[in-house]
Amino acid sequence: VQVTVIDKKEQMLPLLDHEIARHLQNSLTEIGLKFLGKKIPDKISRKGNKAHVLFKDETEIEADILLYALG
Repeated sequence: VQVTVIDKKEQMLPLLDHEIARHLQNSLTEIGLKFLGKKIPDKISRKGNKAHVLFKDETEIEADILLYALG
């Protein structure tokens, strides 16, 4: 399963030590995780059987499943 993590921050887990967070993110990327940083969702909708996310920078992404979490 391809997993994409989208965050408004530049890197994952910004509260961790920068070096540790960078190594973790790189390791997850090496095993197939896709990370999109500095992305702020503007609109989330459903198109057919897909979740569709439009970002404030006017880029977009589609997925089979969307998990939206805060905090």
